[in-house]
Amino acid sequence: MMVISSDTVVAQSKPSDPPTAEERRESRKKARERDVDKLLGQFDKNKDKVLADSELPKALREYLALLDKDGDGMLDRVELLKMSGRPGSKAGEIITGPAKGERYNDKIEVGDTAPDFRLADSSGKRMVTLSAFRAKKPVVLIFGSYT
Repeated sequence: MMVISSDTVVAQSKPSDPPTAEERRESRKKARERDVDKLLGQFDKNKDKVLADSELPKALREYLALLDKDGDGMLDRVELLKMSGRPGSKAGEIITGPAKGERYNDKIEVGDTAPDFRLADSSGKRMVTLSAFRAKKPVVLIFGSYT
């Protein structure tokens, strides 16, 4: 993240090291577990940690037979974890980083003049440049990636 006030960079967070493959796998596993816990919390009326036909909404009942791997007429936590469809959870599926040239390394340091850029204003009808505000009005911009 970078914070620019007027035309000078006043703060910048250093990018952290990307997570390792093992850390990404563990993160996906925890996310699947949270999803299953949320699903159980929402539909498991008797709190027995399994979803019976009677607990499922009508639209999901037809899928019970497909997902019920042990044939007991209920979906337990293990079966729910196996059906979780998050990206990267399927065999052979690989999540890749940004394409070459999609992101650039930050070379700006605190105290440097901010690079000029153009953006559409909030109406989307006219373009605004950072340089138009230099030495006229304070400008605070916060850049960050939340992906």
